Amino acid sequence: LEERRKARAAEKAIEIAFKEFAPRWPTWVHDSEPAARKAWGSLSDEERAQAVARFEDYIAASKVAGRTQTCSLARYLGEKKWEKLEPPEPKADQPIRLKPFGKGWMMHRFQLLDRGRAAWQASGYLRKMIDDGKGELVTDARHRGEFPLVARLDEDAQAGRCAVLRSGTPMPEIEGYHAVEQGSPEWDAWAAWHRDNDYPWINPPEHHKYIWLPSVLPHGDSCAALRASGGATSASAIASDGAMNNRGNLEKEAKPEASAEARQRARAGQAQSGKATNCAPVSENNHE
Repeated sequence: LEERRKARAAEKAIEIAFKEFAPRWPTWVHDSEPAARKAWGSLSDEERAQAVARFEDYIAASKVAGRTQTCSLARYLGEKKWEKLEPPEPKADQPIRLKPFGKGWMMHRFQLLDRGRAAWQASGYLRKMIDDGKGELVTDARHRGEFPLVARLDEDAQAGRCAVLRSGTPMPEIEGYHAVEQGSPEWDAWAAWHRDNDYPWINPPEHHKYIWLPSVLPHGDSCAALRASGGATSASAIASDGAMNNRGNLEKEAKPEASAEARQRARAGQAQSGKATNCAPVSENNHE
């Protein structure tokens, strides 16, 4: 069953990549979609990546050679025309660009969450809301204060801007990520994990129907197990079993506590302190 699930996820990823790439081909409006799709499916993952990475180089080389028309996408893929090009010149000091809601982007977001929370001081207006038992309405503002880099990352993604990291930034090998449909049970399981651990959840635009997420949920609030196949729970299994139980972080904020010390913590916006985890950190300079 697990292998069938992985196979379906792989097929879905191939289809999503095709739909993203095909419209960028100059003759796509007039091309045969079935032929192009068949040629795309016959390639390996590495070949598909090369086809996408070098298609603009191929079009430019065709124009230099005096061609006035571009071949069909099916022919470009079927004949692997990018392999006839000269190797690309190495580009020095190129920044790393992470596509919004892609694999690398999500991994980077988990790394930022795993750094822990910044100190956040609630304004007088927000403290009054907390005192009035409306702490759940303060959650978004508190999350933006506690995770400012995540908030900036999310805002850029909402606007379609890539996350840009410095050249040479060490990025862990990304394994076990697959496309998850917004609103699906697995999507809801990940939303519940963020809520249970008092982390801000993503809010992608509607046209981002599928978002890349790990296939496993980590135990507790640590992101360290996100690339591991063991030591974590299947997100799809949790979604099916309904096993995620909200620990009531928002309820804690909304209900005034008995002690003066607890009320003081609430006023300071520290309903929960961050917990140390063991994810590999990203350099402080890599979020510019």
